[in-house]
Amino acid sequence: MTISLPSLKLLQFEIHSLGYLEVSSVNAILGGCPNIEILDLNFQGQSSDKVCLPPTLKRLKIVIKHEVGSVLEINAPDLVFLSINQYKSSDVLNMHNLHNVVEVHLDLLPSSFGSIVPLVKLLSSLSGTKKLLLGASITKVKFSSSFI
Repeated sequence: MTISLPSLKLLQFEIHSLGYLEVSSVNAILGGCPNIEILDLNFQGQSSDKVCLPPTLKRLKIVIKHEVGSVLEINAPDLVFLSINQYKSSDVLNMHNLHNVVEVHLDLLPSSFGSIVPLVKLLSSLSGTKKLLLGASITKVKFSSSFI
């Protein structure tokens, strides 16, 4: 069964009471929304698959709670707002073309990073951001002088 919602511009997708959701199911839904601009995605996954987000996004709010680390693949040149709240993940972020992002809210558990490198890579890709809000969990991360 194929999902096709080509006119959809806004999707609020929250899976709480159903328990775990496979990342492949999330990708199947998002793949059927080729013109989506605003996405509010909140789910609990249990695989380390890549969550592929559409390049047409302008606003993204994503909350992922999972047992093993899913990788977020974001290649969205028109994105202007980004909010990520992610739990229990390792190298969680693979981001490209974020030069238009104006506002960012990040809350990632510091214990989720095997090293500080993924967070530094993320912050480097957001160099044009005008407003950055870091959650309390990120501010507990100790940056070494080699990254500052």
